[in-house]
This record gives sequence, C-alpha cells and structure tokens, in this order.
Amino acid sequence: ATPGGLAAAVNNAMSDGAPKVDPKALLDEVEALVGALMSARFPDAPLVTLHARGLEAFARLLVLRPDRTTPLVAAALDIMATLPLEAPGQEPPPARVGREWKAGFEARLAMANVVVNLAKAAPS
Repeated sequence: ATPGGLAAAVNNAMSDGAPKVDPKALLDEVEALVGALMSARFPDAPLVTLHARGLEAFARLLVLRPDRTTPLVAAALDIMATLPLEAPGQEPPPARVGREWKAGFEARLAMANVVVNLAKAAPS
C-alpha cells in the first residue's frame, strides 16, 4: 500500500464530481491527527479507554508509515503508566470491586491491548 493507493481508494469512493484528494495532503492530515492523539492525556479512566480505541484505530496506518510504530507504542505505554495502581505490584483485586477500580482496570487493559494490536499490525 502506498499513499497514492490510499488516495485512489478515497477518490474511487467519492462520487458526483466531488474534488479529488491529494495523497500527500491526506497523509499529512492523518499524521497531524495521530500526533494530537499521541500527545493527549485524559485524567478520567473511561476517557482513557476511549483514547485507547482511538490510538488503536491508527494501526492500519503502520503499513504506510512503519516508522510510527515505536512512537505509537511509546505513547500507549506512557499513558498506561499514568493510570494509578492502588497497590504496588500485581495483587488480586480488592474484595469489593468499586466502579473506579473497575474503570481503571479496563483503561489499563485497553492500553495494553493497543500495544499488542499495534505489534500485530506492524509490518515485519
């Protein structure tokens, strides 16, 4: 896949005389969006879970830009490190799992899945 292939697919999907897409401009816009997502940080665990889904959506970009693999994985790990653990190490969940604990767990799991799925999508 090449940037021209991406633009060709977009152009083929467009109908009724819509303007054609410049492949470089399209890739530049996607790069800007990925950069903004990688630098964003959210204080709330449910938002971090959604943030993880956003980062994971760009896994297909790695075919066009394999050099983005390391920054995307680093961003996911950095975000995961900002999610506080209530206890050091890998202790079992508390006896009474509250909504906040569950949301934090789901956010950490979502970011861990981003790392795994980016590794799967990365060209070999």
